[in-house]
Amino acid sequence: MPSSRPVAVDLFCGVGGMSLGFEQAGFDVLAAVDHDPVHLGAYSYNFPATSVVCADIDLVSAETIHGAIRKGWTGYARDGEWDGTIDCLFAGPSCQGFSYIGLNDERDKRNDLIFSFARLVAELKPRSFVLENVPGILSSKYRRDLAKLIRQLRRAGYRLSDDSPHILDAANHGVPQWRKRIFLVGVLGEAPLPTMPLPNPSGPTTRDALQGLPDFDRWQSLRTSERLILTARGLAELERETSAYGRSLRLPYMAEYPREWDEHVISGAGRTEHSAEVRQRFALLPSGGQDGPSRFRRLDPDGKSYTLRAGTGRDHGSFTAPRPIHYAYPRVVTVREAARLHSYPDWFSFHTAKWHAHRQIGNSVPPRLAHAVASSIRDALGVSVAKATEVVRPFGDVSLLSMSLIEAADYFDYDRRLLPWDVTRSTGPTPSSGERSP
Repeated sequence: MPSSRPVAVDLFCGVGGMSLGFEQAGFDVLAAVDHDPVHLGAYSYNFPATSVVCADIDLVSAETIHGAIRKGWTGYARDGEWDGTIDCLFAGPSCQGFSYIGLNDERDKRNDLIFSFARLVAELKPRSFVLENVPGILSSKYRRDLAKLIRQLRRAGYRLSDDSPHILDAANHGVPQWRKRIFLVGVLGEAPLPTMPLPNPSGPTTRDALQGLPDFDRWQSLRTSERLILTARGLAELERETSAYGRSLRLPYMAEYPREWDEHVISGAGRTEHSAEVRQRFALLPSGGQDGPSRFRRLDPDGKSYTLRAGTGRDHGSFTAPRPIHYAYPRVVTVREAARLHSYPDWFSFHTAKWHAHRQIGNSVPPRLAHAVASSIRDALGVSVAKATEVVRPFGDVSLLSMSLIEAADYFDYDRRLLPWDVTRSTGPTPSSGERSP
């Protein structure tokens, strides 16, 4: 692969929403880090050429990341040897501590992850950095933390624009979902500062996102399976009814590397069972209405989805977040439908357990929002991007999408003692691959 594609590293990669956006903007994401082995498994499946590190970011050294980049350089078949340049280091640290929706707890240890990011920026010296988080970090109780973070980044030699951080809404950047996020962007030395993408609110609606996908309730097999294999007739019907937005998500590639994908397969199609009473309540809800007992809201087909939430991890109760109710059917959306609302392509796969999959989507940056930001970074850096025309390789091992926490930890050689404790149990870390009721 030509070496003119800029090099990027993803910290707190999760399932890879930011990685995908950066790849689509012309970057080679050679290395990625995350402490959750289940999420890293799904990441590795979708980005098989990227070198992954399963580790607590507080314990990761610059040397470890350098080693991962060199391995990723080989995985992407780059010419020659890596010259030590990282064009962009980007990250979306866990945001629950800062979130207005969550506890907004200033004592939450996850709030300190932003300073681990600053440490690695100072040690790795990338040409640019991007830090994503929730608007709650701008509140008065975190003003000192944010000011401290910016001081550390400037002390490391980085310039930030005077109006940093920037607030962007995914709905203004090609995503059918209202989702505000802040982006802190910096460049090393006297490099030009990126110009943040301009808002364009006339993007796709929830109808654009979901139309064409079949009614998954028609298949009894989807009570126990999350994969639907379409017949030739079913595929033709999907393609005929799908919107322009939906068709763009069914391309095996856009600006990124092609994937070897069977377009007859729809993953993330597993049904969520509702009682007859619940289905009746959902059926009576108007567009945009909220169901009282569950607090689920029904999608407006002509509007945007509200923010998709992740729920909590095992160390915070393993709760499933409220999910949108489909605008046409009396049920919550499937994983694939949530992925469409988040701008993930149909070839992108998530964990086979709905609890894990919805966390992976809700915790991630929508790829199209990440693409908009990554494009501004690319343009500011003035790099020449070679178009990716080669197939990376077939997807990773499919077993990565169904591993329990323990199995995934062993796969990535991650110390089981470092796994988060399940607060619902009296013992330490235990496998978790199921779904809790909200």
